[in-house]
Amino acid sequence: MLSVILPMSAFLLVAAITPGPVNIIATSTGAAHGFRRALPHVFGASASYCLICLLAGTGLSGFLSGNPKIAQAMQLAGGAFLLYLAWRIASAPVEALPSDDKPTPPELTQGFLNGFLAQGLNPKAWLAALSGAGLFLAGSPQPFLSLMLYCGLAFTICVGSIGTWAGLGSLLQAFLARPKRAKFFNLIMAGLLAACVIMMFFQG
Repeated sequence: MLSVILPMSAFLLVAAITPGPVNIIATSTGAAHGFRRALPHVFGASASYCLICLLAGTGLSGFLSGNPKIAQAMQLAGGAFLLYLAWRIASAPVEALPSDDKPTPPELTQGFLNGFLAQGLNPKAWLAALSGAGLFLAGSPQPFLSLMLYCGLAFTICVGSIGTWAGLGSLLQAFLARPKRAKFFNLIMAGLLAACVIMMFFQG
């Protein structure tokens, strides 16, 4: 089993920790509101990726291959939602307020849900999950056990990876205390998120 866990974990780590839309949002949230308040996004995105891996391992790839219009609609919906989040990051208020007087932004009141949707509508997540399912689950002598292992590792590694990006963002809080710096950072994060979406469409 160890011979399967190690390469599977390495694959999932590369897929989860490399820069992408969900990690950019986690960094932005951590920088603006701290690590603790970024955790709903982290767990929402991780739960979503676990579900994506489960669907990928139960034959969703074949369904999407036979229904290209549904796959295209999912990609368009995902791109639109991620671009909406990029706009919300770019337009987020950056007024200097006392730490105990900060308003709770709409994203944080539904942080888990938005994290879940951001990952679920993220084409990068679907591509990685489908690739991993084909690589590690196809032809497995114990398909159910392999699928549960794949999903469990996906959730655990995703929490650690996205949490790392949120933590890196939170380390920038002191530097971003000035509104001009915070605004510039938000614009950079929004631009990176939009660029990720555009690149995914061109690659697709």
